[in-house]
Amino acid sequence: MSIEAKHDFGATWPSFVWDQTAVRDVGEALRTSLVQRTFFEGLNVDDAPMKRYSTKPIVIYNKSETARRLKPKGGVPWKGRRGPMKGRTVGRFYEGGYAEYKEQSRKGLNSNSVEVDLILSGQLSRSIALTAVGKTGVTISPRGAAVAYAGATHDKRNWWGISQRNYQDLQAALPAIIGGAIQRSLRGKQ
Repeated sequence: MSIEAKHDFGATWPSFVWDQTAVRDVGEALRTSLVQRTFFEGLNVDDAPMKRYSTKPIVIYNKSETARRLKPKGGVPWKGRRGPMKGRTVGRFYEGGYAEYKEQSRKGLNSNSVEVDLILSGQLSRSIALTAVGKTGVTISPRGAAVAYAGATHDKRNWWGISQRNYQDLQAALPAIIGGAIQRSLRGKQ
């Protein structure tokens, strides 16, 4: 799961002006904008608010991957019903579903957050990185353990991609990126 952003800058800029540092800067501007839009503003690739979290009742089990990333707080203790865990607390029940679990478990962690921010532990947002930089383009991908669930998260929320807002952010950053490329090329001529 990756995004490839390519543009032939050689058609509009002499090759000695546009360098790999400028391409990396373009990629970094896009990556930063994507992370801001998705994880801090709760907007999908269409720049619309993401689909709300489920309110269907749910049990978050203590040994689940979800509980490993964000320890369940609130809710009602859920006891095992059979086997060796019968009668022991094995998780927490949330009548209000995942939305309630997320709200109660994150209390005090991030009070300025939007409702749907796709941040459980922060692992996914921190994993988004430039994974390849070429002469005319970059590849942005999740890395590490987040690769395993980034696609499933996208299927539910449609967040992965470069939106119109991301392109606007890039347009705002381009003058500084181009200025830096020109300065580097002039220093190289001396």
